[in-house]
Amino acid sequence: MSSITGFDFAKQVESEYPMDQIICRGRQVWPVLRNKYYIAADHRVASLNKTFTMKEAIREGRRLLNLRLGFPRRWRQTYEVVLFTSGDYSKETPAGFIDKNAHWLASAAAGDSPFLTVELPKKRSHTPEHRCVQKERISQDYWAMKAILATPVAREECANVEILEEIQERFGIQLADLKNLGVLFSLVDTIERALKRWAPKLLIVNCYYSMIHQAAIMAANRLGIPSIETQHGLISPASAAYTLFRPFERHALPDHIAVWGEQSLRVFHAKNHFIRQENIHIIGNGFLEEMAYTPPQVPEWLRARSQPYRRTVCIASQEIVDDEVLSLTSSAAKLDPDNLYIFLPRHAATIYPDHWFSENHINASGLNFYDLVRMADLHATVYSTTALEAPAMGIPNILLNIGGRSQEHLGDANLGFTKLVETPEDLASLVRTWALPSRETVREGHQQVFALDHRKRINACIAKLRASA
Repeated sequence: MSSITGFDFAKQVESEYPMDQIICRGRQVWPVLRNKYYIAADHRVASLNKTFTMKEAIREGRRLLNLRLGFPRRWRQTYEVVLFTSGDYSKETPAGFIDKNAHWLASAAAGDSPFLTVELPKKRSHTPEHRCVQKERISQDYWAMKAILATPVAREECANVEILEEIQERFGIQLADLKNLGVLFSLVDTIERALKRWAPKLLIVNCYYSMIHQAAIMAANRLGIPSIETQHGLISPASAAYTLFRPFERHALPDHIAVWGEQSLRVFHAKNHFIRQENIHIIGNGFLEEMAYTPPQVPEWLRARSQPYRRTVCIASQEIVDDEVLSLTSSAAKLDPDNLYIFLPRHAATIYPDHWFSENHINASGLNFYDLVRMADLHATVYSTTALEAPAMGIPNILLNIGGRSQEHLGDANLGFTKLVETPEDLASLVRTWALPSRETVREGHQQVFALDHRKRINACIAKLRASA
């Protein structure tokens, strides 16, 4: 069968089928299932139907130890704000690890009181508490285990699931709808009980379309607790997660969304039923804004290594195209011996052959991207979110348009101080000759993507949330 993007799949099925009539236990469920469907339909990416198996439970068994985090005290307290997030968004600062997207909003909304972080661990375990700025934490793995053990809903509890079966056959995908719905309602019921104990006035989620996060939104909705999502990546006109082609019940969708800058607003046009305009809040990003004025912490060996070179380029890995990235950048480095090219793997455990590297093209595995890029003069990637973040810290971008991917993913992102290259010769020439603006000029020119004055904007957002409660 021919390939279809997730966005085109969502548009097609929501235009052709009565998706609002798929009901389970009295609620429309397509807003929860759609994420699994459009990813499974886009055969260029991995299906999400790998979850909630007993085999996976055995392999992940050591995560049971995570359930000790915050138990039992933090389960019994009350909190002004509860944040559901992932350790993927926890980044190191001089003060300790902090949620780069949601910390400042959660902290300001909680005021003088602590807020509770319900965190999905990164790499199966949580960062030690003494290394975190936010101490009040429990593990989201409690609900991850609940998901594994959940039983399917009965078909008799659902209406019009044959629509889903027809779509699966038409697009050549396989998803366990009754099991996934069993997971959803099991999570909703148990999260509702937890929220009753915590009694928050606001629920924050970092990425609304995680099954656990949507269950948290549904539970909060039952209890009359407002919810807000914080932007965690590029929101573009091709973002299926943020484009609904017909209106649906909002019980599993966030009441509000906090975005980085004006550029994200173009997605939420009149024909998009995802959210009302008045419930969108531009708050910038506290982490990037503060990092821009914090000196980078890099090893002395790297500072010494970069000293002889005129310019330094930080190259952000993207895994699925790393061989092509390394081929392009290593060839450029050979053509440009006066400048240093630093490749930063996405995962420190990934091993790369030595033949890709040379005197002025080095592997900085294990280092912190945010420190490394602030030490550099230029940032290069294919289409990573780092292309949005680097200019927010004053670093111009070079997009490596391998296979047209930069153009596909970021071509309409309106990135200032960003240039596109196709070949090693183009890259080497640009690194040598680009008359770089000041970092402050880059940051100010990038405000459409990341608005400045995040503290002032967050306070305005909270005032609106309280006024609408």
